[in-house]
Amino acid sequence: MPHSVPPAFGLRIASDSSPRPVSHQEEEAMNGNGSIHADSYPGRILKMRDDDPVSSEAPSRVRGEPTHSVPEDELPILVHELRIENERLKQLLDQARQRLEKTDRMIEQTQAREQEYERLLEEKSEVIRQLHLELQNAGGRRAEGPAAPNEEELIALHQELEREREQLKQDEEALMSQVREMEIQMSRERADLARQKNELTRLQNELKHQLEIASRDASLRERLGPLYKLQEEIQRRRPQGR
Repeated sequence: MPHSVPPAFGLRIASDSSPRPVSHQEEEAMNGNGSIHADSYPGRILKMRDDDPVSSEAPSRVRGEPTHSVPEDELPILVHELRIENERLKQLLDQARQRLEKTDRMIEQTQAREQEYERLLEEKSEVIRQLHLELQNAGGRRAEGPAAPNEEELIALHQELEREREQLKQDEEALMSQVREMEIQMSRERADLARQKNELTRLQNELKHQLEIASRDASLRERLGPLYKLQEEIQRRRPQGR
């Protein structure tokens, strides 16, 4: 980025080293023998460069005493070098500012992390305190609880359980015996029903046969009317008896 040249210089960077006319300001800034006054603007710049250790990297002709004579044809070069030095210093300043901003951001991030760690530590500490209190309360409740039964109580409890188990076993055997008896009784009843069914079937067939014989006679047919009704009634009731 180009920078304006102070009025005391009145110089411009030339494309070649050809001599140019000296301005009025330059004549005032120089002594009669061509040297630069120490109190002039170029002299102060040279004095600052001599006092600044950073400027030790500049060419040897720039690090001379402020009263040294500078040839007229080297003034543009001197101005150019000063501008380059100025740009370099600005770059160093920008870099220093960037490093400072980066350091500030890192400090802020570190402080934020420290605050977060402190918050987490406080939460964990609170959880530990709560667990410790619960553990103490649980221990107190166990200490206040009923005492464990002794050996005699355990033996009595075991004997009672054995008696109850034996009683349950006996009840189960009695129930199974009753079930078996009921099954036998049901089997007998089914056999009796089967015999009755067979007998009823035999009587029905015999009655049917007798009715067929009697139906051949008209006079007997009228007297046997109630028997026919009885046969029909038996046939209607037969499915219910099965």
